[in-house]
Amino acid sequence: FYGNKLDAVMRDGDSNFPSGLQDMLMKLHSQAHTQQGIFRKSANARVVREIREALDNRQDAGIPQKDVLAVGAALKDFLRKLPDCLVPTQAYQSCIEPRACMKAAC
Repeated sequence: FYGNKLDAVMRDGDSNFPSGLQDMLMKLHSQAHTQQGIFRKSANARVVREIREALDNRQDAGIPQKDVLAVGAALKDFLRKLPDCLVPTQAYQSCIEPRACMKAAC
């Protein structure tokens, strides 16, 4: 999971969107607005490591029960460890132009 290309992570699993990544985004969507400095404050390193190890081993990380700071740190770590850009080079120009982005669904 961590350190793999995004397209490999997206193909891994039963659906097009890995459940661990979906769980992290849902947790942040529902609770991040209540936490000031979600991506700046330090999270419990042990909890972040537990999340990372569970996702790397394709196990349930129990994200809904984890602290929102730890989930934010785990997502930030995932994005930081992507070997390629989040937005592919060939789609970059389309994504920085607002009208093109709407057509391309960036």
